[in-house]
Amino acid sequence: DVPWDLLRLTDLPPDSPTRAALIRRLNGTGAQLSDNAGAVCPYIPLGCTWDELLSERSSKTRNRIRRKRRELDEAGGVIRRCETPAEVDRALSALFELNATRWQDRGHPSAFGRRSFQMFHRALARRFLANGWLELGEVELDGRIVAVIYQFRYGDKMWFYNTGFAEDAAELKPGDVLNEMMIE
Repeated sequence: DVPWDLLRLTDLPPDSPTRAALIRRLNGTGAQLSDNAGAVCPYIPLGCTWDELLSERSSKTRNRIRRKRRELDEAGGVIRRCETPAEVDRALSALFELNATRWQDRGHPSAFGRRSFQMFHRALARRFLANGWLELGEVELDGRIVAVIYQFRYGDKMWFYNTGFAEDAAELKPGDVLNEMMIE
């Protein structure tokens, strides 16, 4: 007998050891099991240099990357990787706010709308920072954070989780530039 009515774990890969262990444990308990395919968290393998990664892209893509970096730099954009607990807290606060503004403007709730979810991510980010797994970066423009990217590096992969950016800075593509700089 299990002490809950529903356990929903999304996006576990079919070969996940966690998934297999849960199925073994729940079989025979009377629990209803449902297996639905979900989204896969995007990642990029990190077994090569930035130049090697770029060489796999079209010349149009490489030129766009260089142009957007130059434009952001000329506009006074400052890109930072968050490396201390205080920097992580500041960037996460900005991410929560940017995400909320963007989704509210579209009539939807933010993924980070619940305080408990924000607290969970603050604790997770601090733990991942301590273990060297956190890839959290921000772009500052005119004294305010206009983009944040929240990713994880584990083994030879960088896993994308979420991003937020200010709509009024969208033309500079600060999120794209930040993502590329974090991968580099």
